[in-house]
Amino acid sequence: MARLPTPGGDDDVWGNVLNDYLSVGHGADGAHNYATFAQNMLGSGVLTSRPAPDATNNGKYFFVTDVDGGTLYQSNGTAWTQLTRGINAAPAAHTHNLSTLADVTVSSPAANQVLTYDGSKWINSSAASAPSNMMTTDTDQTVTSVKTFDRAPVAKNLTIINPVSTASASLYLHNTTASKIWEFFSDLNGDFGAWDVTRNQTGFRIGADVPNNAMVLNATRATFAGEVWEGTNRVYSPANKPTPADIGAVANTAIGVASGIASLDAATKVPVAQIPTGTTNTTVALGDHTHSAATASAYTFTLQGTLYVTGGKTRIYMERAGAIQGVRASVSTPPAGSGVIVDVNIDGATIYTDQTLRPTIADAAHTSGFITSVKPAVAAGQFITVDVDQVGATTAGADLSVTVWVL
Repeated sequence: MARLPTPGGDDDVWGNVLNDYLSVGHGADGAHNYATFAQNMLGSGVLTSRPAPDATNNGKYFFVTDVDGGTLYQSNGTAWTQLTRGINAAPAAHTHNLSTLADVTVSSPAANQVLTYDGSKWINSSAASAPSNMMTTDTDQTVTSVKTFDRAPVAKNLTIINPVSTASASLYLHNTTASKIWEFFSDLNGDFGAWDVTRNQTGFRIGADVPNNAMVLNATRATFAGEVWEGTNRVYSPANKPTPADIGAVANTAIGVASGIASLDAATKVPVAQIPTGTTNTTVALGDHTHSAATASAYTFTLQGTLYVTGGKTRIYMERAGAIQGVRASVSTPPAGSGVIVDVNIDGATIYTDQTLRPTIADAAHTSGFITSVKPAVAAGQFITVDVDQVGATTAGADLSVTVWVL
């Protein structure tokens, strides 16, 4: 039986042993001796059909057809040795150095280098530095020279993109001299607005659902010269002045008659004859009758962006006495892990002596509902503030609005 030479043995005869081994499958010219191979082929089939190795099949071949697309084995009398791998066999794990590739030349590599193509091959080089007129956001930068952005084409405009899908894209303007910071933002609702970071309140917001209509969200609203507001309603504007016809012009001679200006009698009362009768909104009804219920004024406090625990900063002063009728808290992004809890104060003191009654936006909810459990009185000149006592444990929640109704 032909065999391979034994390492460290077969002195003076190892060449003959090797020749005997090679001659089994090769001719004198080195070509494969397929006739010899065929004579020693036991057969082929699935792996389980391969016979057990023994002295009778020593040196014989068996072709397994169900492993890696076909694999050849040879028996040595005690075990089967794999001679070939099928075309479907996965290559063994291995690595290649970049420098061994034909189109890569690496010379003295150093940390933070990159591969660049020089037109014929890949070479290592230092990363190119950013252009001098490029502004990045990975570190704080101070702009010491004018940065010009072309207005046309649009591709050259200044564009701010936030890659985080759950956050707003913002541009901050910081006046270091006046210590003022403004944020111009575009939020997840598609709204655009300005946020006074220094005073933690909204300047304005333009809603995507109401294009080109500015909505002042904070109770400390922008008031233009000459405007008069009653609660949340603008009752007078210089751009829409009332005319005499709007207020009902009357002649001075029409005093003391039903169709003119009422006069008082000796008891400082208006005589019945001077009061018109009827049930329309232009007359006064006599006797037993009902009036429409008074409308409560709504005051809204907002906290833009991701929520955080904070005391009330914005004060709303009451112009007349009344009583709080109810409170509703709402968010655009609901909290997770725990609820959002807010507190309402009059002159800095909570109206909820029982803190369990505070408006709470539950985990995954958008609103607390209309809370009417506490209805304290509020005097003219007193002010209302709103605190954020708790935010979500895993997701804080975002874009809070708290509306307080006072009647």
